[in-house]
Amino acid sequence: EKPWDAGEVLMYLIDHICPSTFRLTIKSQLCCLECSSHVDHLPELEYLTLQFPPLQGQRRAATLEDGLNMYLAKEEFLPSERWSCFNCKKQTRSQKQLFLCNLPNYFFILLKRFSCKRTESGIFENRRIDRIFEVPFEHNFGQSGVYRLYAAICHYAGKIGHFVAYCRPNSMQPWFRCDDLTCEEASDDYVFDDIRRNGYIFFFERKAAMSPTASLDAITQHISRCKTLQ
Repeated sequence: EKPWDAGEVLMYLIDHICPSTFRLTIKSQLCCLECSSHVDHLPELEYLTLQFPPLQGQRRAATLEDGLNMYLAKEEFLPSERWSCFNCKKQTRSQKQLFLCNLPNYFFILLKRFSCKRTESGIFENRRIDRIFEVPFEHNFGQSGVYRLYAAICHYAGKIGHFVAYCRPNSMQPWFRCDDLTCEEASDDYVFDDIRRNGYIFFFERKAAMSPTASLDAITQHISRCKTLQ
């Protein structure tokens, strides 16, 4: 049976322990480019999924800001996908755009570190994207405020892959590197460099919010209720 990766384990735990803690709402807006009429939808997401922007010349590195700009970019529909505008009463040139509004106190971002490629034998397989993705320890998410990175999960290539977690319960404490049974302090420079090279999932908290230790205490009280992973 295929082993679970860190993202699958994380979603299992969230679904069984704290399904509402990280849930966020985004605004998805469909807009007619001929009359400017628009319709807004407010879907709920369990997390944000970002991907690497296309390579530009020799620049292989990307940043969190690059990923967010790509996620929030306007996307014009193809002629075959045009929206039926309620004001024009016909299918018109239209576009879709996402907006981050009202992010919760805690949320996380999953980076698409893998791409599905077809091999010479015709088999599709996931391949790791070995590019740098720089995530600052603090980031301004616009009207939702300033957030700090308080945890991250890194992926390392291998036959079945390996995952390591970093956490920093509050800004007054050092970073901790959690690797299977080992947990030890790590310097800011070490963590930043590892995250930019191998980061896979990034956890943020609003700076004005309560320290994640409170949420972690609540979660640990319910861990025993969580069934063994199947």
